[in-house]
Amino acid sequence: MGEGVVREEAGKVGRGGYIAPTLGTMEQVLYFTTAPSVTEKAKQVLDQERLRVPGAVVVWDETIGRRKGSKAIPKGWWAGHGSLTVTFALPRCEDLEPQERLNRAAAAVIRVASSFSPRVPITFRPPNDLLIDALKLGALTFEPHHTSNANIGLLTVRLNCTLDLGKAPPHIASGAARLIDFIDPLQLPLKKAGTLPNTFLTRLMIAIPKRFASADER
Repeated sequence: MGEGVVREEAGKVGRGGYIAPTLGTMEQVLYFTTAPSVTEKAKQVLDQERLRVPGAVVVWDETIGRRKGSKAIPKGWWAGHGSLTVTFALPRCEDLEPQERLNRAAAAVIRVASSFSPRVPITFRPPNDLLIDALKLGALTFEPHHTSNANIGLLTVRLNCTLDLGKAPPHIASGAARLIDFIDPLQLPLKKAGTLPNTFLTRLMIAIPKRFASADER
């Protein structure tokens, strides 16, 4: 068996007796408990040839937004338990304009978010921000990455699902929102709010590849 979850394992009982999650049309998904940056982690595993493409890297606790001093990110992102922080490694994105890539990603994220029937519509404010009720719900970034044998687009999605914003700096928390506060938790698996990040991820792994399946699709 491969590292993380690979397509041939999806939906089957895997290591530890757990049923491996669906991957949509992803070839492989790597999960990490914590890392400074999910985007940099994706670059690392791609350079080490540990990730199949299309694939994804998930970091449940990204620490880059909590750095202090010269490496801090002014007005940056704050991630932690209850965040969804994932980078998709996608092929054949070079024919799309940079903003078109983000527009497609935003459309996929909004489609998934809408499947939870939020009480307030989610909108995209170019170039990067996802908003709900005029507050920041998440952010998108896209950058190219060149390996020894492929040109890959790295799409990073950061989303506040059930994150405790009370632990975030006031200047971030005051302008942020969580998806869980706008949906009915009883619709989630086990009827528990804590299942939202993984449920959102599962649906996003289906939606993202569809949006990037064809460079000619407009």
